[in-house]
Amino acid sequence: MTEKKKIIISDWDSSLYLKTQRDISEYLDAVFEQNDPELIKHAIDKIARARGMTDVAKQAGVSRQGLYNALSDSGNPSMQIISNILNTFGVRLAVVPITDKKHKVISATM
Repeated sequence: MTEKKKIIISDWDSSLYLKTQRDISEYLDAVFEQNDPELIKHAIDKIARARGMTDVAKQAGVSRQGLYNALSDSGNPSMQIISNILNTFGVRLAVVPITDKKHKVISATM
């Protein structure tokens, strides 16, 4: 009779790997490509926790509790708060064209 091996699975915490500005930028770029607001909020929360919620809140101009509330499951942070938080990470939002074929571009008529 063969003995079954135990498989140990642990939670993966992305915040443990977000050490540099480049790590954060590449992580957020991948998350924003998914176009999922809840995933984006979750990613920003992970980075804020890795950086220290108190420090991020202070630099972003919000209270610590306000930051927790904004990034909670029921939170709905404003673009201003998101912009301020991203600024504390040393990154900013950028607009780039979507290059896949499934998105129809709406042209302006003049």
